[in-house]
Amino acid sequence: IIRQDGMTGLFRGLGPALAMAPAVALQYTLMDELGQMRMTPLAASLVVGTIDVVARAPFENVKVALQGGGSASAGLRNARRLGPQTLWRGLGATLVRDLPYTVLFWTSVAALRASVAPVDASADDGSGNGMFVNFACGAVAGAFAATLVTPQDAIKTRMQLAAHRNLAFSTAAREAVATGGPTALFAGLSARLLRIPLYSAVTLSTFETMKRAFERA
Repeated sequence: IIRQDGMTGLFRGLGPALAMAPAVALQYTLMDELGQMRMTPLAASLVVGTIDVVARAPFENVKVALQGGGSASAGLRNARRLGPQTLWRGLGATLVRDLPYTVLFWTSVAALRASVAPVDASADDGSGNGMFVNFACGAVAGAFAATLVTPQDAIKTRMQLAAHRNLAFSTAAREAVATGGPTALFAGLSARLLRIPLYSAVTLSTFETMKRAFERA
């Protein structure tokens, strides 16, 4: 990427990725609210994960197109020509990837918090311990969930990059295995593990720290 496009190539798709930030805020806020309503992490993450995926699917499609060398304007022209539903192309595959990830992440966070600090794992007493616990729990849960859903991510990316062929999920999976063997389903795992655990750790610890700060204000 650097050889062909320079350092800026590493930031291709940054705009749509930033546009998805409100969906992330919505996910964390809803999980917190549903948790206070005594909904189980499993049930809450299913509800929140579905809302989150539907809300950010158009931005995800634009981001993947940009990272694959396409353009946002081409995607918008397609939407005008074929209808706005094209912005949700691959929604099923995204749900197959992100819904299990959301469930695995939040249920893992709940289990880790309970094992590390059974009394009130999400609380921050001002000493910084709460922030450290949330950072560690977010990193571990993010790595665990990201690893398990890597095959879905590899297949979804293949589908979106070959959108002109309208690949089905099962077809994309068979093609991936046929061309690269079973390990093709875990393509990009190392890159995901460089990004997702850190991202999850930072977002979870920041959300909880800011929430406690506002509660004390």
